[in-house]
Amino acid sequence: MFDSEHFSDSAYHLNVEILLMGIATNGIVLVDADKKLYDQLCDKVEALAGTGKGKKTHILFEELLKQKRERKIVRFVTCRPKFENGRSEEEMVATLAIKCRSDTLIVSSPEEAAKFAMMARGSSVVPTSEYIQSDAEARRRHFSEAHLPPLDTLRPEVFDKTIVQATKFSKQLRFYDAMIGKGTGTSRFRDGIRRILKLWRDGSHFGRENLSAEIYTVVDKSHYRKKKPSESYYIVKKELVQRLQDELGIPINFFFKEDDSRISHCRMLQTESICINFDQGFDIFKPDGSFRRMVVNLYPAGEVHLSEYRNLPDFSLT
Repeated sequence: MFDSEHFSDSAYHLNVEILLMGIATNGIVLVDADKKLYDQLCDKVEALAGTGKGKKTHILFEELLKQKRERKIVRFVTCRPKFENGRSEEEMVATLAIKCRSDTLIVSSPEEAAKFAMMARGSSVVPTSEYIQSDAEARRRHFSEAHLPPLDTLRPEVFDKTIVQATKFSKQLRFYDAMIGKGTGTSRFRDGIRRILKLWRDGSHFGRENLSAEIYTVVDKSHYRKKKPSESYYIVKKELVQRLQDELGIPINFFFKEDDSRISHCRMLQTESICINFDQGFDIFKPDGSFRRMVVNLYPAGEVHLSEYRNLPDFSLT
């Protein structure tokens, strides 16, 4: 789809631009474990730098590449399966779409779509020229622009499916919730975080041995606090972090931060590609096990703020 010959068509390059901007907001690109497809993709796009209508595509692609793995915004996920020498590119792509349960396979033309529909049975295949009007773009836009209905109005399976969709291609999750640092109600936070971690663990594309999580919270310095910071630290460490590790078999690092500047109002789940806002935090269940009233939505600008959150000074136990 990135062959320069296609970009003489203004409608074609517009579809590609919308696709790449969508990936930057809430998408990823899947490549083979040996990155053969990834290297070819880069070569194709590089050739567009001097090709009229292709220049904008080249710029957008370069912007995606700047989202480095160390920032945990992973736009290109290296994943199984590996491919033996001699397999055609078409076979690699079709197998990748099937094995990774990709949402959509984007190809250059209706003719290519018909071919790949036969090769990658069960996968959604969309010609580039039809991408803007496709169901794939409509679904992507829905999740980026719309709030989910309040959790207490959702069927549990809808919430579960959404969490799996958002997390399955991440090796690490980060939870941010200042209220956890109070050291009270840890069982309620544990229930909410456990639900998300279990969905992620069981639905992850990667083996469980590759998964890890982090929990960030802050010292409660209010006049109404019920526990000393050191007491809260040990309660959260024991009753939340350690119990979740023991139950789920996922390593969890705990960060207890000093927040004199009071920037830690957000309650977010961060995957390696997106930030999701939980407006009432991870105490998501009522005593009867049903969802509390809260709104969950994508927070595209969250990475910069969460980087500041992570850089807050650590609480000293001495």
